Amino acid sequence: MSCSFVLCLSLSNVTQAAEEHRDTQQGVHTIKGEVLRMEGSTYFIKELGGKNLSLRTDATTMKVENIQVGDRIEAIVNEYNRALSLVRAP
Repeated sequence: MSCSFVLCLSLSNVTQAAEEHRDTQQGVHTIKGEVLRMEGSTYFIKELGGKNLSLRTDATTMKVENIQVGDRIEAIVNEYNRALSLVRAP
C-alpha cells in the first residue's frame, strides 16, 4: 500500500515537470515591467531590465484589474507576445 502511494507521488511530480517543460517549449514566459502606453489592445512595456516591448491582448486575455499607464505589471505571454494574463504587480 505505501509503495503505491510513493509511486503516485512520483508520477505527480513527473507530470508536473512534463507540463512545465511543454510550456517552456511553447515559449510561454513571464514578463514584468511598467506600462509606457496603450494603443487599442496593445500594451507597450518597459521590462525591469530596461528592454521595451509590446504585448497584444484579446478577449481571451485574463485581466483582473484595469491596467493603466505607469502601472507595474506582470504578464504571462506566449511565443507570439500575446498576453495570456495581465495583472498589476505587487
